[in-house]
Amino acid sequence: IITDSVELNTIYEYNLSTWFDITTVTYSWNSSSVTTQVSNSKDIIFNPAGTIMFVLDVSNDRIYEYTLSVWFDLSSTVTYTWNSFLISWQTWWPFWFELNNDWTMMFVVWGWVIYKYTMWTPYALSTISYSWDSFSASTQDATPTGIAFSSGWEKFFTSWNATNLIVK
Repeated sequence: IITDSVELNTIYEYNLSTWFDITTVTYSWNSSSVTTQVSNSKDIIFNPAGTIMFVLDVSNDRIYEYTLSVWFDLSSTVTYTWNSFLISWQTWWPFWFELNNDWTMMFVVWGWVIYKYTMWTPYALSTISYSWDSFSASTQDATPTGIAFSSGWEKFFTSWNATNLIVK
């Protein structure tokens, strides 16, 4: 398990002795500071290989790209790639982001709108652009705080702050 701290802008690593069982979690004492680039981290995503990490900064309205020399291991070398993407052209203070399975599409949640972006080269933040597609979910609530897709990508789900609902 890897989490981030909004206050410290640090990514923390935890171990599970049994897969997906959080009752077996222990802190690994591995962490990585992203303070040089990030002032208010909100979300992190790793590529399936665990060698690329994206960090969402809500204060700067940017997503930053980092590489790890060892997959999913914060004790390895974590390097900022100098690639970041400014999303404030569509939104400011984004809440959440998600990528599809092959990392060619990214979805950013802000307010009641979900914005879609295209990554022309998978896993390469430097190739991302706004696709001019968005979805307004204002009839369900004013503040979605998360998004998840089904494994076949034919459905998506959002969590909503004001009504405490999961909406499909």
